Amino acid sequence: MSDVFFTSDQHFGHRFIIEACKRPFASVEEQTEVLIERHNKKVKAGDRVYHLGDFAFKATVEEAYMILRRLNGQHFLIRGNHDETQDEMQRRAILRFLKGQEPFIWIRDLDYLKVGDQAIMLCHYPMRSWKKMESGAWHLFGHCHGRLPRYGNSFDIGVDSWNFEPVSFEEVAQRMAKAEL
Repeated sequence: MSDVFFTSDQHFGHRFIIEACKRPFASVEEQTEVLIERHNKKVKAGDRVYHLGDFAFKATVEEAYMILRRLNGQHFLIRGNHDETQDEMQRRAILRFLKGQEPFIWIRDLDYLKVGDQAIMLCHYPMRSWKKMESGAWHLFGHCHGRLPRYGNSFDIGVDSWNFEPVSFEEVAQRMAKAEL
């Protein structure tokens, strides 16, 4: 079973996302609890979890920290658009606070990693071209909330596309193998 997971666009603390994406939650609090519960059913304490942006939006620094502390796994953050469009001082305070408390191993704009022999480009935004694309590298992204069709070896791993839970490396591999390029 996998020890590597990917997720994006949880939007913890964001009331409008429920309506905008037609999420089946009656409140921000219900959304938070369901996302945490589903996350923790799949992810174990030592697993690696790559968050591809928009982790918390409209949440206070303390709320974001407390939510992250409730999530199983070792966490890595790829910044998303809402991570950058909030008031700059608040965003910096959140990132400093979270990084200072070490819930995120690192915070980056994008990352290229290997899981076994599989190369993977991680970015909040979808790309039309990425490093080692011609050699079979995958590109995983969020941002689109399930509204953008697959392109080659890339697709949306956000919670709106995956039953509001993280997706394992094996689930990504199965989807890559089944879909037509």
